[in-house]
Amino acid sequence: MKEKTRKSESAPTPKQEDTRPVDDPSRLADEANATVEKNATELRKQRVPIATEPPTVYRP
Repeated sequence: MKEKTRKSESAPTPKQEDTRPVDDPSRLADEANATVEKNATELRKQRVPIATEPPTVYRP
C-alpha cells in the first residue's frame, strides 16, 4: 500500500504591481472580477440549511 505524501508548500509568489492607471477600465474590471470571485468562494464555504431555502413554485 502506498503512503500518502504531503505536497510541499511553495513560497507565495510576490504580487506584481499594476502599472495601469487607477481609472483604467480593464484594471477596474480585473479588480471587480477578483472581488466577485473572492466573495463567491467565501459564500460557497458556508453551509446553508435546507430550511432556510424558499419553497419552489411549480409553474407548468
